[in-house]
Amino acid sequence: MIVRKNASAVSLRSHGSYRARIGIAIRLLEPGPDGLPTTNELGVLNEFEDALANAIEANQDAIHVLTITTSGFREHVFYSKETVDIRARIGGIEAKFISYPIQSYAEPDPEWRVYGEFG
Repeated sequence: MIVRKNASAVSLRSHGSYRARIGIAIRLLEPGPDGLPTTNELGVLNEFEDALANAIEANQDAIHVLTITTSGFREHVFYSKETVDIRARIGGIEAKFISYPIQSYAEPDPEWRVYGEFG
């Protein structure tokens, strides 16, 4: 498992405005035997992450706090204001990265429980 955590986001935890957790996961197309991405896939995954962050974080409605890669999947975790329309924001990304079916969810998490699970 590889986890990248936005440590500076902790200051927003007590802010109170970012109360909903958004998870957006994709299945790796070329995982190695350890379930992690191969060198061949990293460039596309980085492009996907950049496009996703630009779309979800627009207008400072959300912040990217975690990227979790394990068992052939990569999940991006954001905390958002409850007014964010996820489907509208990621529609263009789904079209651009059509080989990567996107799974997403949004649920209340005002205590940032998942963020806290990673130290």
